[in-house]
Amino acid sequence: MATLQAEPTYALLPDARAMHPPVAQPIPGSERANLAAVKLDNGEVSYLSKQAVAQLEAANPNFQKLAEITATQLLETLKPQVIRDKSKVVECAVFQSESPLTAAVVLAPKFLEKYEPLFGPEVLVAMPTRFEVYVFPKIANRISKYTPDILADFRAAAYPVSPEVFEIGPNGIRAVSLLDDR
Repeated sequence: MATLQAEPTYALLPDARAMHPPVAQPIPGSERANLAAVKLDNGEVSYLSKQAVAQLEAANPNFQKLAEITATQLLETLKPQVIRDKSKVVECAVFQSESPLTAAVVLAPKFLEKYEPLFGPEVLVAMPTRFEVYVFPKIANRISKYTPDILADFRAAAYPVSPEVFEIGPNGIRAVSLLDDR
């Protein structure tokens, strides 16, 4: 389990748009999620105000860089559970941790590079909660097999992110579909 602490940690966190964070970036194509500017302090996530982000940017190069550092630290510490089929082909990887910043791992600059050998140059991700991320290859994926679990996690979460599927590629993150179990 990853724990990032000592002093406050700053991040862009994939988060439910319905939470109305004061500072957020839209995720292209998403109707349900955005990237919220947050601070993790003593294990608790809080949204940053516009004033707090401005103060951080006055003292540091920019907030985006701080968020990339946090995402990179997560990438280095989180180890996904890799799920394979009976032929040993990777179906998906699941990142789960007690860190409320877990979903930010997909924003690490080296995320694709690190997992390209498993999934190829582009991946699809589902982030039902702040604490878990499902990663699938873009081609020949088995998202439908995992949809009931992903949606159950989303519906039961105290801190849900989105029932959408996101593509992570060289051009960043974008929503590509909405999971449906009907």
